[in-house]
Amino acid sequence: KKLLKQKRNLFAEKKVREVANVQTYLPGSFIEKHDDGIVKDRFAVALIPLNSKPKGASGGDLVLYTKEDKEIVIESNKGDVVILDFTQNNLKHQVTKVEDWCRVSFVSFLFNC
Repeated sequence: KKLLKQKRNLFAEKKVREVANVQTYLPGSFIEKHDDGIVKDRFAVALIPLNSKPKGASGGDLVLYTKEDKEIVIESNKGDVVILDFTQNNLKHQVTKVEDWCRVSFVSFLFNC
């Protein structure tokens, strides 16, 4: 209980604004490789898959690119959380073309107030 109260107090001291949505990728949907640019006061985005990629399905993977342009492929798995930290990075990323399933993700953009 004490630890939970401390965490609540820490969060209460921060002034954070959130913009959230659910993104649905139907077959044929994708997001091209890009970076998000500079967005005033945004410090992070949290991506939470709401469904898992079915076994044998194609596409719909989140691909992050390191500064050296190395690919990091993250398959959609329900319950995972991916946090992109914009305080240190603005990595290029994409979602590969969904072929034969429907990807659904909760996306939360976090801003300092």
